[in-house]
Amino acid sequence: MLNSPIKNLGVKGINHFANEIVKWPKLFPPKNAVFRQLYEVTYIMMQEDGTGGGLFRYLYARFLKEAGELLGNKELVDLGQRYNQIGPKWTTIAKLIREMPKNSSNVHETRKILFEAAEEETETLSSLAKIVKD
Repeated sequence: MLNSPIKNLGVKGINHFANEIVKWPKLFPPKNAVFRQLYEVTYIMMQEDGTGGGLFRYLYARFLKEAGELLGNKELVDLGQRYNQIGPKWTTIAKLIREMPKNSSNVHETRKILFEAAEEETETLSSLAKIVKD
């Protein structure tokens, strides 16, 4: 997530997505029924399709918490809690994308939250990387 080899993966990918999503209303006009499905499928893939919501962030948060408890490592438990707080941002992002056909101005709020999520994930995963190295 922190050192992805290309701009479409990891935190770089989140930032790239934030910059690209502002182009969606022009590239994929919501008035077109096919493109409306793009917004809906994006929502489903981010929020419902096997991710447990929050684009797997809740699942990873539970993993960190459980690993921390098993290893007696409070820092991991704390990171799990921090990662759990990122999940609602992804839920919000998914919902905003779903609503873009009705309100294309959502794209700016979506971009803002994507940048926030990327920053929070960078901070949390950097802390995790330090724990793993020690």
